[in-house]
Amino acid sequence: MRPDWCQILKTKNGTLIILYLKFDTYKFLWNSEKSEPEDDCKLELWCTRSTDNGNTWIDNHMVIDGYDAEFFGFVQTRTGRVVASVEHLATKPGRWVSFSIYSDDEDKIWKKSNIIDIGRCGHHSGAMEPTVAELNNGKLLMLIRTNLDWFWQAFSEDDGKTWLKPVVIAKQKGHISYPYIFERSPGELWVTALWLKEPDGSNSKIPLRVKLQEDQFLKMMERWKGLQK
Repeated sequence: MRPDWCQILKTKNGTLIILYLKFDTYKFLWNSEKSEPEDDCKLELWCTRSTDNGNTWIDNHMVIDGYDAEFFGFVQTRTGRVVASVEHLATKPGRWVSFSIYSDDEDKIWKKSNIIDIGRCGHHSGAMEPTVAELNNGKLLMLIRTNLDWFWQAFSEDDGKTWLKPVVIAKQKGHISYPYIFERSPGELWVTALWLKEPDGSNSKIPLRVKLQEDQFLKMMERWKGLQK
């Protein structure tokens, strides 16, 4: 199974939680004339957990219905909250939006954040493939792929319950796809991704690996909050 179809997390209490896309009911049909997904499109996000180190699994259940796709972020914050960043296929117009889901009881009850929606229209348009990491100051950082040749970021100051308006952090010809962000050491963030370079219709994938300091993201956040005011 591809790593963007399934994420596993071990909590501080030792519970194993698996979030996964349920492909046995998968269906995708796109109406090109309407630029909309058909009503019966389906790729649900499901979850299960184990309290005995994976020997048995319990409470397998759906978390998000409709059509969801690749997701790369699944963390437990210092407060104990479990947070995942996901993408979802929206309608009218058809496009991708991103948001987080979170649980304060290790998978029993899930809640959804506000939606990050940059607009656009198309089956590969909008806010896609979000990934998330917790910063040293407790804020959450989400990185988001788009179809605009731009890479976006958004911050949450309340453990993934709400997200500030996203802002562009990088512009590059082609698409930066499959992003994954993680903290290698305190204050040091690594971002891995693929750069889809598309000159003259070709499509070569160049792997990227970038080391950044948290301060760089936080300075962007403060500048953006000032502009919002």
